Amino acid sequence: MIPRRSPSAGGPASKTANSWAGAGGQFDVFLTVDRHLAFQQNLSTFRIAVVAIRAVSNDIDDLRPLVPELLLVLPTVTPGTITVVGA
Repeated sequence: MIPRRSPSAGGPASKTANSWAGAGGQFDVFLTVDRHLAFQQNLSTFRIAVVAIRAVSNDIDDLRPLVPELLLVLPTVTPGTITVVGA
């Protein structure tokens, strides 16, 4: 797994179905801090796993403590599902 930022890699930078459909061929996992993603997309139709990171903010100091939990769940995620990390 090679981490890449989706806008520069042509991945799911927008919330359109076309972006998500193409992401499954390029990415294994999509990491997001978007709290509403599960309600905006029917994730079961896409070939990509989603990990929603729940932190106080998207500031690196708030995200950094969640990295150990994130590393634990990454090997277990399943395409078409959303996994939540954090509170």
